[in-house]
Amino acid sequence: MRNKRFLFTLLAIAITGFATPWLVPQAWLSYILVTCIVLGLVWGVLSANSARGGELGPGLGALSWLVLGTERPAAEVADRRALALFWTTVLYAGSFCVGAFAAVLA
Repeated sequence: MRNKRFLFTLLAIAITGFATPWLVPQAWLSYILVTCIVLGLVWGVLSANSARGGELGPGLGALSWLVLGTERPAAEVADRRALALFWTTVLYAGSFCVGAFAAVLA
């Protein structure tokens, strides 16, 4: 059941990313794509730091607390959540780019 819910969530994210270029004003498209890139970088850095098991500096520790909502060390919690958020952002940005290309061709 949990796996089906996860796949449904991924499908909903992909469909939302694909439909976004038709649902928002054209001037917002670049802002949405830049936001996806920045969020992907933030979550990618957090998951990479937690995967190697290193201590986070004060800036990344605060970022981990803001994004993940916990004060526990990043290696305990950030790897799974941050990696899932990273790939979700990549999926949304990829389907968004395909949708934008299709909207231009339409």
